Amino acid sequence: MNDDGSSVTNLTNSPDTDDRNPKWSPDGTRIAFARVARNLPGATWGIYMMNADGTDVIEATELRSFATIDLDWSPSGDSLVFDRVRAPTDTADVYILDLATGDTTNLTSDRPYGGACPDWSPDGMSIAFQDGAGAWDIHVMDVDGANEMPLTGHIDKDWHAAWSPDGSQIAYSRLDVVWEVYVMNADGTGVMNLSAEPTSWDWAPAWSPDGEKIAYAKARFDGDEFGVYIMYAIDGTELGSLTDHAATDWEPAWRPVQ
Repeated sequence: MNDDGSSVTNLTNSPDTDDRNPKWSPDGTRIAFARVARNLPGATWGIYMMNADGTDVIEATELRSFATIDLDWSPSGDSLVFDRVRAPTDTADVYILDLATGDTTNLTSDRPYGGACPDWSPDGMSIAFQDGAGAWDIHVMDVDGANEMPLTGHIDKDWHAAWSPDGSQIAYSRLDVVWEVYVMNADGTGVMNLSAEPTSWDWAPAWSPDGEKIAYAKARFDGDEFGVYIMYAIDGTELGSLTDHAATDWEPAWRPVQ
């Protein structure tokens, strides 16, 4: 859809699959996403790619997952970072997929809790991710898995890290009593609650290309389904809803400006 909520277009239009976590390629020509067969016992999630208009859908890797895959593109557009759950009771791990060769590398295999929900930094040097189990804190590491460092350390659950376009901040979801959208500096300082609304769940932040706004999913406690909302990144001022459907709308992603 457009950034005012108009011109909503169904890109996958696949009644036999569930499609989630869309992410635009850096040049805005392709979209990577997670797909699983609907109503098929034992079906696993895979990573797929398509053109920006929904054509030429292909599976990017044969490595599949028992749980929903979250993913992100490298700034160069030649690799994907993604998470994979090896079995229903195991922790997740963070992998890198080289799109040219098809090779995958596990970055968190030596961690006791693995990792999940990775997001690639704009400079291509770091990956933010969430603990695969346990505390659910936000961590950061080099793209080869080295120099890992926790950025949050709370009794709350921190999830869905998203780098700002200039790499100076990270937005994320935190569960205290309800899910809310937070932002912090890239070194973990300056933590601020942007949504601060105890009457809704606010989830899955995504920065606009200019870094001025954040799109996110909100579900109010009056029975509404999740919808996509937008706020100012500087102070969390809500600018309103972009979607108004009976269905669940969430996990927004901005198309890069070319």
